Amino acid sequence: MVVQLLKVLPEFDNVESLEFPSDHQWCVDVEVQGSGEIRESVRISRVEEVEVPSSRGTANLILKVDKNQYASISIIDIPKVTTNIISMDQADSGKYTAVVAFDCRGCEIKSWRPTGFYSAKTPNGTEFDEVDLQTGDWYDVEVDTNLPVGVLSVKHAIEQFRK
Repeated sequence: MVVQLLKVLPEFDNVESLEFPSDHQWCVDVEVQGSGEIRESVRISRVEEVEVPSSRGTANLILKVDKNQYASISIIDIPKVTTNIISMDQADSGKYTAVVAFDCRGCEIKSWRPTGFYSAKTPNGTEFDEVDLQTGDWYDVEVDTNLPVGVLSVKHAIEQFRK
């Protein structure tokens, strides 16, 4: 079992916090161990759960490797490291913050592809629910203050979790 953390480092422009929804579909590139095969744009969601073949357990994603071999990924919570709903704020500025943990069996996450929408909140309390980070940057204007807002230069890292 390998537990991997997806850590994210955005720059905020007039943004107080960035939230990753608990039911988000994470889009990642996965390497199947032993084969070197990379499966691109694999989607994993906490709300989808399937039985692991020839096992009593469940996982959020099953990958068929060959005739009788499977790899699996489960999204897990690690107290004080990750939670169901992750919110990054100004205190996280300038450092990589773990936003999700993956329990990988027979595979490894190699890269994250931001897809879907995230939520951002400004210091004035304005909320933006359709923050799209696919290009690495998101810009808008806060109507009440006419100030530009943005989540910029989003970087990420995949790290193995060690207790």
